[in-house]
Amino acid sequence: MWTKIIRLWRVINKLKGDNMYLEKIDDERINEVSKKDVIDEIELNNDILIRKVLLGNKKFIFVKENQFVVFYGFGKILDIADEKGLYEVKKGESKNDLSSWNFIIQKAEDESNGVLFVNVSEIKNNKFYMKNLINYTDWTYEEEPFESKIRVQGIFNFKIIKPENFIKIVIGLRDHYSKPELLEQIRVFILKSIEEGIKELSEIHKVDIKTLVNNIHELKIKVNQNFYDEKLLSKGIKLTFFDIDKFELDEETQKMLEIEEKYNN
Repeated sequence: MWTKIIRLWRVINKLKGDNMYLEKIDDERINEVSKKDVIDEIELNNDILIRKVLLGNKKFIFVKENQFVVFYGFGKILDIADEKGLYEVKKGESKNDLSSWNFIIQKAEDESNGVLFVNVSEIKNNKFYMKNLINYTDWTYEEEPFESKIRVQGIFNFKIIKPENFIKIVIGLRDHYSKPELLEQIRVFILKSIEEGIKELSEIHKVDIKTLVNNIHELKIKVNQNFYDEKLLSKGIKLTFFDIDKFELDEETQKMLEIEEKYNN
């Protein structure tokens, strides 16, 4: 217990130390800055969401397009930067509103000054796929509804639009975070919302299976109405694109549709 108290006392004293902030420097000053004093060339791509770099003896931070920078010290958020440019680390209070950043980054309490580079570009072409077929009541013949099974797959794009929410829910701090760590969480939200949409089309609107398969747009509308996007916002993530590109039916339903098509032709 005393170890925890001493550790907490050290953290509190560290946080009482000099505050530091980031100040964007004018373009004409850029040539005066020595490259050895700059944290730059931090690459983020479609697979890397966050990179962490310790400040060390660097005095400047270069922020690229579609990057959001979080500057911290001993776990406390000291400043943020969301515009492309070169920033100087200076002593003093941040000029930004940090009211939504009033939290400690987990497992960073013992680290001195560091920088998180957050990828805020659109992360594209992420696939989702139902592992199991789900039940669907087919109302082709209302007097005798037919129980069928369907499965869907498609793609989605997303962006980190609230880095403070995203960082707050991340457990621990590592050198970088990759896309696969998030994808499964997003898929869960999407698939749950698709199942809710399918259930509503079946039980409430009594859409027959053929109409459903030929009008995927209707299902997309129902999925959108389930506000799956709002559920993800709590994690700081926004879906920017969502598409169902394939329906898979159980064998019995597929044969039934094929027979019906031959009969109608």
